[in-house]
Amino acid sequence: MHCSDASTHSLHKAIIVPLLFKPAIRRSWPLYQEAAIMSVSAAAQAEPAPKRAHEPPRPTALEEVLLTALRDSRRNLIMLEEGKKELEAAVGREQMQFERLQFAYKKATRDAAYARTMEMLLERERAKHAVPN
Repeated sequence: MHCSDASTHSLHKAIIVPLLFKPAIRRSWPLYQEAAIMSVSAAAQAEPAPKRAHEPPRPTALEEVLLTALRDSRRNLIMLEEGKKELEAAVGREQMQFERLQFAYKKATRDAAYARTMEMLLERERAKHAVPN
């Protein structure tokens, strides 16, 4: 095993294998394998062409896979942050609803106690002024 083979193998074990458990990576893994095979076979067949100064270097297949995963992760973070904001707003609305219902319940309880007290006082007054038989 050459030095580059050993480093490729350790890269594969350390980075690529754990990434395969992510759905976005699993979807693009066949593309990565195909691009890697084509890249190796093209490099073996052709002599390296001189790089032009104005062209940026092409990303490797691994870079493309990781960039796809990075974009997916960023999109997921944005969606989760939006969901978090919506959830916090819903919690605030429900807290307000709870406080209003609690106020209404306490008021209804006080009103019922007041009505019972007034009815009891009215019964006492009637009993005082009632004519015995």
